[in-house]
Amino acid sequence: MKATWELSTKEQLPTRITKGPFTLDLLSHKAFLKNNILDLTNTEFRLLYLCMQSEGDVMSYETICHSIWQRNMEKEKNVVQAAIKRFRQKIGAAGYDICAVRGKGYIFIEKV
Repeated sequence: MKATWELSTKEQLPTRITKGPFTLDLLSHKAFLKNNILDLTNTEFRLLYLCMQSEGDVMSYETICHSIWQRNMEKEKNVVQAAIKRFRQKIGAAGYDICAVRGKGYIFIEKV
């Protein structure tokens, strides 16, 4: 399922992104799950944004680090793993998961 983008009329930049049960309001920096607000940290908001863009594709560890933290986290893998664990717990009710792909990175998929 492709994400839908709502564009502002002035700037022609996306203001809301919807994919499955998730909606991100980029102007207010709020995330929604089935119209209920998701209590996400800034890191988790950026991670959900990246996951929505990359659903079904393997995201390398480096891609995640640069997209979320804008730096290499090679020496801080436990920080990344902890962030993903917390994120996974918050989105679990939506029927989605972010799974480790050994030696490659992570993949955001719908649970079946």
